[in-house]
Amino acid sequence: TGTATDYSAETAYGIRVPARITAGSKEVRAVVWLYTCEPLEPGDTFSVTAELQTPQGENRSYYRAEGVHLLAYGKGTPEIVKGDTGPLRYLPRRIAHELEQSLTECMPSDVLGYGVALTTGNRAQMTSLQRENMKTAGIYHLLALSGLHMTVLTGNVSLLIRRKRTRAVVGIPLCVAFAAITGATPSVVRTAVMQSLLLLAPLLAVLLLL
Repeated sequence: TGTATDYSAETAYGIRVPARITAGSKEVRAVVWLYTCEPLEPGDTFSVTAELQTPQGENRSYYRAEGVHLLAYGKGTPEIVKGDTGPLRYLPRRIAHELEQSLTECMPSDVLGYGVALTTGNRAQMTSLQRENMKTAGIYHLLALSGLHMTVLTGNVSLLIRRKRTRAVVGIPLCVAFAAITGATPSVVRTAVMQSLLLLAPLLAVLLLL
């Protein structure tokens, strides 16, 4: 049994979906392949008899970096229960999905994976060959969302808003929202904290002078 944590993607034999599944007494992150044409959304639950494997081969490092510990291959038709679309828990992922859909409409398919990775941090649409080519060239780290993206975001806020107090009120929630939408990876969370402190610094300086 498992709960989808992201939107499913079509495959040649059904769908592939990231999920949290019950393995023994523990719940772990996994990528699950199911023989069904019914798409899954975050919060949907499913039950199926499946073969569990640990990531192997060239994709092992990718899955480990994404925190995925198991690959599950469903046997037969799964039982699917649609979840509640309202929980705030999945709202950031739904926003990211809308951004990715917009990119799908305006970018060529051969570079779509790069565009999605640089916008929302989701590298699932990149092929294994694309990832390996970037690793071989030594530029795979360019896909990691970090300080540059957050600086561009808060820099635009600073250009549009001159009042320091208003800038902090708008900029800090924006940093938090950006971190949530892009998956709250360590690099993004670190940058969000640093940018928030930077936005607060002028206000704290004024309070200290008082």
